[in-house]
Amino acid sequence: MRTQGPAARPHALIDLYVPARLGTPEALQALAVAAGLDAIVLVAEDAFELPNADSVAAVNSNGGPRVLVAPMIAGPGFRFVLFLPSSEVNLESIEAAGDPRVVQAAVAELGGLALAASPRQGPGGEVSRAVPLLDAGKQGIVALAMAGSRLGRDLDLEDAAVAERPILGASGPFATLAEVGRYATLLPIDVRNGDLVTVSARILSALQKGLGFAVEIEPRHTDKRTPERPDPREGRNDDGDAKGGNRRRHRRKSKPS
Repeated sequence: MRTQGPAARPHALIDLYVPARLGTPEALQALAVAAGLDAIVLVAEDAFELPNADSVAAVNSNGGPRVLVAPMIAGPGFRFVLFLPSSEVNLESIEAAGDPRVVQAAVAELGGLALAASPRQGPGGEVSRAVPLLDAGKQGIVALAMAGSRLGRDLDLEDAAVAERPILGASGPFATLAEVGRYATLLPIDVRNGDLVTVSARILSALQKGLGFAVEIEPRHTDKRTPERPDPREGRNDDGDAKGGNRRRHRRKSKPS
C-alpha cells in the first residue's frame, strides 16, 4: 500500500521593500501578481507616502498577494525598514534619536525589528564607507536590490557575509516601477491564511529568527533593465582624484605616404 508523504511546508516569496511612492496598493499588487509573489511590503520613506488604511484593507480582501505597509528610517550608513507589532508607535521619537543603535534598541523593546536595507547607499548615489554596527540579532540584510550603486551593493553583501547574516532580496529604495519583483525573499511561512495581523506577525517572527534568503525572479517583460546608477567614487583613488590624473590621450598621427 502506497503511503502519502509529509505535507509540503508552507513558504512565501515576499518583496520586503517596494517604495510606496511608486503607485497605489492596487497597482503594486498587480505587479506582485505578475512576478509570482505571495506578499509585498510597501515602504513609506516619508509620512505622506503612507497608503490609506482603507485602500490597503480593500486590496487585501481580493485574495491576491498580501500587501503590508512599513515605515523607513535612514541616516548616514544605515537604512531600516521597521516591522512593528503595532501601528500605535511614536515614530518621531525613534527617528529623532538619529543613532542606529538606539533605533534598533527602541524597536526591539517594542517587540519589532529594524531590518537593514541597502544600508550603505544614500539617496544621491553616495556610498558610506564607515557604517555603524548592527545589533546582536540574527536577522538578515536586504543586500540584493535593484539599481543603486554597484559598490554599495557589494559592500552590503560583504557586510552580511562577515556578520554571518542571511542575504535577503527586495526591489529596494532605488527601484523603478518596471523593476518591482525582480528580487524577493523566500520565507518558510504561510501568508495566504489568516488575517493581516497574523500574517505580519509571521513575517516578523521569521525575520527575527534569521530566516530567509534572496531569490532573483526572471522578468516577465521584455523591457530593458534600467542602467545602474554609477558610484561617484568608482574609478577614483583614496584622495577622490580621477585615476591617471588629467592625462589626455593623443591619437598618433600617421606619416604621409
